[in-house]
Amino acid sequence: MGLDIFAGATNQAVLDAGEYDYDQHRLSRAFCDLLDRRWEAATTPELDQIGHLTGVDVSPLYAMASYVQPEDLAEHLACALDEEETAEITQQAAAAAAAVAGNIDRVLATVAALLAELATLPDLPARLTPTNTNPRYDLSYFANFDQARWNRFDNTFGEDLRHLHNFLRYAKAHGSTTVFFAYG
Repeated sequence: MGLDIFAGATNQAVLDAGEYDYDQHRLSRAFCDLLDRRWEAATTPELDQIGHLTGVDVSPLYAMASYVQPEDLAEHLACALDEEETAEITQQAAAAAAAVAGNIDRVLATVAALLAELATLPDLPARLTPTNTNPRYDLSYFANFDQARWNRFDNTFGEDLRHLHNFLRYAKAHGSTTVFFAYG
């Protein structure tokens, strides 16, 4: 079991009513883990390393991961121990929402740049310093950028970026202006 990650938009109901193809937009748990490593890595997380190698600012992806959907805010607030913590959670959620407001073009540019730059780095795993100590973790996720899977179940990093790019183009074509990551 693990935590799933989905790309979403503030007009998600419109996207879901269209010809949404989940298989063309599915992100792997390895991608979820990659985003979360910025909080747990003792060294520079792989996504930051990739940003440095490619010259691409990856902060728009991290901003998407920090967004709290309005319908989920009550769950976060229920964990608050006092009014001060309630205010802090509310302030953080508002700041995260402001950080992603109208971000679709910025995220599209980020993902397109990563796709273009990483296509020219066939030896990406050799250039990365692993930050995960999980014995099931494997740098193979970053190998074979042009292939869809690195094992029976998981996308490669390249496929996750292509799926995210597909979602962003679909969302923009359906009027989305703000996109984020949701977890479930």
